Amino acid sequence: MNSVFLVTQRVGREMVKNGEGKVVNMGWVVWFEGGVFVRGYRGSKEGVGGVRKGFGNEWGNQHIEVNAIGAG
Repeated sequence: MNSVFLVTQRVGREMVKNGEGKVVNMGWVVWFEGGVFVRGYRGSKEGVGGVRKGFGNEWGNQHIEVNAIGAG
């Protein structure tokens, strides 16, 4: 989780300076559905969703899109 947060933050700052940009992180579709026997992995991927929402809310009005792909 630290790397997702720190890289998104670093790259996003440059995008804010440029006035536009897009960030795409990798998640997992189970963060929407739940998952049996994968609690730790699921928790980390839910964290990716939280990072996406947080930075998206912060930077959305500055033309920075922050998304995550939920591969499944």
